[in-house]
Amino acid sequence: MNSRWDRGDIEERRTCSAPPQRPRQGCGFVSVWMKRESWHAPFGVTVRILYAGGACNDESCNCPRSKRRRKAKRMPLAGIVGPCHERERFLLACRATHFVRSRVMGETINVGLIGLDSSHTVEFARRMVAPDCPEDQRVFGLRPLTCLRFPSPFQSEAGLDQRQKLLEDWGIKVTTLFREAVAGCDALMLEINDPAQHLEYIEACADLGKMIFLDKPMADSIANGRRILELARSKDLKILSMSSLRLPQALVSACEKMPRPLFAHAFGAYGTAPAGSSIVWYGVHTFEMLQRAMGRGASGVYTRQDGAGVTAVVRYPENRRGVVELSEGAHVYGGVLRDRERAIPFVADTSRTYVDQLVRVEKFFRTGETPLELEDTFEVMAMLDAAQRSLDSGKEEEVGNA
Repeated sequence: MNSRWDRGDIEERRTCSAPPQRPRQGCGFVSVWMKRESWHAPFGVTVRILYAGGACNDESCNCPRSKRRRKAKRMPLAGIVGPCHERERFLLACRATHFVRSRVMGETINVGLIGLDSSHTVEFARRMVAPDCPEDQRVFGLRPLTCLRFPSPFQSEAGLDQRQKLLEDWGIKVTTLFREAVAGCDALMLEINDPAQHLEYIEACADLGKMIFLDKPMADSIANGRRILELARSKDLKILSMSSLRLPQALVSACEKMPRPLFAHAFGAYGTAPAGSSIVWYGVHTFEMLQRAMGRGASGVYTRQDGAGVTAVVRYPENRRGVVELSEGAHVYGGVLRDRERAIPFVADTSRTYVDQLVRVEKFFRTGETPLELEDTFEVMAMLDAAQRSLDSGKEEEVGNA
């Protein structure tokens, strides 16, 4: 089998060894480094695991602490052989960086899922606990305990029943009582497909003292988005809210190469919302890419619709311009950043969007660190609201500010 081990996706750095067969043999530290593209780690993480034992004195061993390999700085674990290394035990001990990190930094975080009308509820839970989840999609450190179910125009009762059975098969308790859904949880993930209900549940969670991930979009309107922002400020709430399309490596790399583009074009899908604004509900992904590239400061939006979808032109100070193109039936996301001399295109790899976003959520719950501020989320909400108002009025609409 061409396993991740055999391909060398897991590598050793500096002072590596596996658990010794005998206490008098084997190295003292294990330092594991996972490549950026391996498993679910979006960035290189180094962890250390302490094992008992001294230096490796086995002349036939190929480990870096042996006499043969002491000068090695980094090598694939697939190349480590010898009696003091047990590859399978070591692989099980460090299957994923976040599994190891959750043991080093603290206990598993218990999560309450709010909402069952979104497919994200199932997909995030799958990557946390489903036994059949592929290894390259699994995220460790989080454990979903409960899920709150309630009616929604975005999912039928039959669909909710199917999702409930799936979650219960994974050991997650599904309830219709809010107090049961939040009891015993360290953090909350609001996976509510209907953005009109976001403010209601943020208000319900505001006094619980728990960290909150609010899935996209922030709300259904700029008024409700502003209320969420005000609640977060007044109560010092820890809220992370973003679309997964802010995170693809292609977009991140393009932004690093051109941190302040004069012009940015972002394209993505346009879906029809069962209730409320389709631009707000599904355009959030593409507007989020634009905001990631251009930063804050959008001042006006002009939107037009044709048979292919919706196009919005976003005005920025200093004659900067953004274009968001939402196309029906086209689920490819990407764009191009430009200045007066260069153009940097990007296409988002959406095969890992759930994984990369969940990794960020786990890091946020554990450390409080966020890849963006809530004010950035609010600006995305403000652009979406202005885009919908422009579509309704047929003229450019101003973007509200925080």
